[in-house]
Amino acid sequence: MPCNTLGCLNGATTGGGHLDADYVVAYTGPANAPAPPVGLPGTETPPPTQTPPPTCGPLISQNKATSASSIEAANLAPQYAVDGNAATRWSSQFNDPQWMQVDLGSSQPITRVKLDWEAAYASAYSIQTSTDGNTWTNANETYAGDGGTDDVGVTATARYVRMNGTTRATVYGYSLWEFQVYGGCGTQTPTPTPTPTGTPTPPPGGRDAYTAIQAESFDAQNGVTVQTTTDTGGGQNITTVGNGDWSLFQNVDFGTTAAKQFYARVASGAAGGVSGLVEVRLDSRTAAPIGSFSVANSGGWQAWKTVPANISAVTGTHNVYLTFTSGQPADYVNVNWFDFGH
Repeated sequence: MPCNTLGCLNGATTGGGHLDADYVVAYTGPANAPAPPVGLPGTETPPPTQTPPPTCGPLISQNKATSASSIEAANLAPQYAVDGNAATRWSSQFNDPQWMQVDLGSSQPITRVKLDWEAAYASAYSIQTSTDGNTWTNANETYAGDGGTDDVGVTATARYVRMNGTTRATVYGYSLWEFQVYGGCGTQTPTPTPTPTGTPTPPPGGRDAYTAIQAESFDAQNGVTVQTTTDTGGGQNITTVGNGDWSLFQNVDFGTTAAKQFYARVASGAAGGVSGLVEVRLDSRTAAPIGSFSVANSGGWQAWKTVPANISAVTGTHNVYLTFTSGQPADYVNVNWFDFGH
């Protein structure tokens, strides 16, 4: 019969009665060795806390443009998952699949993605990346998610990062308090010693070409008006846009690495057969366009889509004109925002 330091165990107590046990622990070891420490069921030592993936890259997703497959309510839109506020969140409709994505403004190295789930979390999802918002690559896949905080290493270079939820863990949707994307580590260089000058010269450019430029923030315009938008992120868009109309955005800084892509968030409720061009011109409304794309009915004046276009390489600081050209007199496009990429 088995024995330990407490005596020998048989089917009865030393008083002759039956032995009642709540649970039994079996272990191996030399005879009469003390038992290893154990706890009652449910009080076992928890597993070690997950160590976040190492990264020296900065947080690059905060307050960037976002979109999602759906929202549960207006105050649960995707921009609230990148606002740095732990009390606000995105929440989707209550079905599968659903996704939320962030637009970093340009293709950048990515080393880490951190998801802070609300109680409605994904049990299966993937982190996807894209350079153009159309073709997606799985950078990380999870099939046994348990909510809380998922902090995963990612090796990618992309402009768009998406959480693509395929299986909900609850009857509710998918909900994230925060969706954080971290960039590449880069190489630190010493700050050069400034050369003394008489009068400081302000840095060129008042707008970043690689951050969303709101269409209603024009410096001058012809023919367009402004209205409230129902697009993700809220705010306003320009409307009543037709042939010959234009908007000017002064001092747009493209930097020293050439921009070669143009993106615009547009919608159209134009009648059948009505379409037109969204054109980009630099420094003069009569300059040749450096790029353009065509717009026709998208399903409604608030049915938004992001349209990419190739442009001639641009560096430096320029006044940017959006010009609108159509063979029909009718209005054909609304514009919410635009930006550029490398």
